Amino acid sequence: MNLAKNIWKNEGIRGIYRGFGITVLRDAPAHAFYFGTYEYLREKLHPGCRENCEESVSTMFIAGGLAGISSWIFNYPTDVIKTRLQAQTSSSLKYKGIFDCTLKIIKEEGSIVLWRGLGATIARAFVMSSAIFPVYQIALSAFVAELSGLLEGLRYAVMQGD
Repeated sequence: MNLAKNIWKNEGIRGIYRGFGITVLRDAPAHAFYFGTYEYLREKLHPGCRENCEESVSTMFIAGGLAGISSWIFNYPTDVIKTRLQAQTSSSLKYKGIFDCTLKIIKEEGSIVLWRGLGATIARAFVMSSAIFPVYQIALSAFVAELSGLLEGLRYAVMQGD
């Protein structure tokens, strides 16, 4: 909380929202790619599963893990640029914006730096995404089943005049 107060005091609203634009530019396509890849792989690994909702946990696990990896490979350079922009302070501005940051990184450090750390990131992404999707799908199925039961009970009560 002290950090947020310090940013607010020294930089105002601009400091609080530093890097917001690049975050949106990173997250919107990354999430579209992430969920699109998951759905595509899910269907390829278990044809028809989207219609009958009968895919196995292993299908969700593999599709989720590969979707996480794919999303980060697609998106990693944008994340590096976002991190550099957000790490600046008003007293140590090195970059004027997204394009300036990108050009300076490439000129000063080489384009390879945009990929530094990708190995650890995709290892984490596989583990995290392979767990998230099965948990989400199973929780959603349980919620839908519970909701169906509640609606059926309500329908029965209405039909009985209670």
